[in-house]
Amino acid sequence: MPHIASLSLGSNLTSPFNQCQAAIRSLKANPAIQVMATASFYRTAPVGAAAQPDFVNTAVALSTDCDARTLFQIISDIERSQGRLRRNRNEARVIDIDLILFDDLVLQAEDLIIPHPRFRERRFVLVPLAEIAPDTKDPITGLTIRELLQRTDDRSEVSLIIDTAS
Repeated sequence: MPHIASLSLGSNLTSPFNQCQAAIRSLKANPAIQVMATASFYRTAPVGAAAQPDFVNTAVALSTDCDARTLFQIISDIERSQGRLRRNRNEARVIDIDLILFDDLVLQAEDLIIPHPRFRERRFVLVPLAEIAPDTKDPITGLTIRELLQRTDDRSEVSLIIDTAS
């Protein structure tokens, strides 16, 4: 039985829009993944580090036969193939792909937490995700993505730059 997952993608180095598109192409090329929807692209200020370029962010909803750990490995491999190095939190990055939700799974492991622990606090995740999966529920709060977006305290600007919703 296929699983439904939501990903958040972002980049602020080396042609951010192209980096996000390349990551989406890599997801689509994987035979174990079916990309169901891709959000528009948004410009957002970096979190926690002002001295770096703005980010380009989007979201993807997908179906997969993989378990959560295998999907996490696939997206980590995509990040590495695009030159992602993990050194410091909130650093500038070529690509960042976060596994936000995976069915109604709640997982707390050293290397993987699902749902993503900070997604409810970040408009740059919630805005694109609400565009493609507004009625998807957070298994911890029971709230939909739309409701989480309405309730978040984050008031940072998330500006539409390319409307490519599918």
